[in-house]
Amino acid sequence: LGSLSNLEGLFLSNNYLTGSIPYSLTRDHLKLNEIFLHNNRLSGTIPVALANLPYLNIIFLDDNKLTGTVPNELCNLNLNKAFFYDHPHLEATPPNDNTTYRELDPEGRRRKRRLATDPTVVRDGCNSIACPTGYHSSQSKGKDGVFPCIECEPNSLNPYVGASKCFELDQNKILQFFYNGTDGPNWKTQNDTTWSDESVPVCEKMGITCNHGGDIIAIELSSMGLVGTIADDIGFLRHLEVLNLSNNQLSGQIPSDLRFAPLERFDLSGNLLTGVVPDVLCQKRGINRNGKNGELSCDAITCAAGSFNELGRAETENGHVQCKHCPSNQYLGSKECAFGPFSATIFFSSDGYMNGMRISLLLIGVCMGTGLLLLCFKVRRTVS
Repeated sequence: LGSLSNLEGLFLSNNYLTGSIPYSLTRDHLKLNEIFLHNNRLSGTIPVALANLPYLNIIFLDDNKLTGTVPNELCNLNLNKAFFYDHPHLEATPPNDNTTYRELDPEGRRRKRRLATDPTVVRDGCNSIACPTGYHSSQSKGKDGVFPCIECEPNSLNPYVGASKCFELDQNKILQFFYNGTDGPNWKTQNDTTWSDESVPVCEKMGITCNHGGDIIAIELSSMGLVGTIADDIGFLRHLEVLNLSNNQLSGQIPSDLRFAPLERFDLSGNLLTGVVPDVLCQKRGINRNGKNGELSCDAITCAAGSFNELGRAETENGHVQCKHCPSNQYLGSKECAFGPFSATIFFSSDGYMNGMRISLLLIGVCMGTGLLLLCFKVRRTVS
């Protein structure tokens, strides 16, 4: 991106981007005027060198997983001022009728708007870019993550800049979020009702282990038929050492918020998770003994897409269990190479025949004596 000297606008909001903001975006020869990176999964801190962009006028970085603070050098530029043109602080000139802002957000979050806010609440150059840690945006329906910002309620926290919500610390509420987000009523509980009954203490729920102080230290729900996504709030169980959600049908991405839990054993293998392992988890020592041999590896968390092994992750301490190459595997933490080295998906049209059928070719042998090429066609129906 840093080589695109004529780039004036970067619009990549709502794209599940991970990793950190690239420093190549901060080169002062760039003509960047607008940067829209909100509502992704970016981590790390906000580069102070963004203040070197001479034409920068609008930047939205909220609703990511960014930590630290908004650099003062950026705050002093009074960016995004047209977005708040009706607010009395940091006087800004209202945009005229011909002012337009390119907007790719389907919810219209960044359209020009007036803010009818308490005039005693001061907007500044920092919270115009992102609310600080410990605060969240007061906008309705969880929008924005920018001014006006309000402090987190008791028994909740927010470690991120630009957050639209704070995270629960109450164990009961966190487990309820998790239960609701993974199709709890349809778990394979064998008539166990401890999760569906909110009156049951958390330490008495199936698969939950607590310490003597009543703090959750383990969640073990392997092969329970969990369907859905992993709630970010799980990462804020401050004593959680074991998280085993293997062999379910969980989808989406691995929450980077899990970095905040003191995890020692972590197993998400055998699910339908996509994306990459968050770098902040890869760099955290001790998860599945990661880093014990002096090296940190994402494979110790879970095998990447395009690889597998019988554990769904590598054991890096002794180096004897590594993730193996398998290009056809599309999910994280795969325990087998399901389709072999050649695969294709075909779809037939409206008559419905064979719609959603996956056809995989696996070369299984060559008979040199007769010149016969033996091909095995393996057909597997996929969910349409």
